[in-house]
Amino acid sequence: MDETQLRRFMGFGQDPNTGEQLERLYPKFTTTAERVERRFTCIPVNLTPEEAAAQSALVEVEETAKSTSAPLRDSI
Repeated sequence: MDETQLRRFMGFGQDPNTGEQLERLYPKFTTTAERVERRFTCIPVNLTPEEAAAQSALVEVEETAKSTSAPLRDSI
């Protein structure tokens, strides 16, 4: 298996020889930064600056503690 074939198979989930998609796509994993950003958008805008800062800090702590091996989900 050469580099191109390995990239097709491992990187894209494709047949190494034909490039055809194998079954279903590999799951896309979110990064900590992506999860934090998504949750920041849910923080209410009517909070005081202190409350917003506390919520932001809590989101960062919670998301940093999570594993990044969970595939992207539609829910927050």
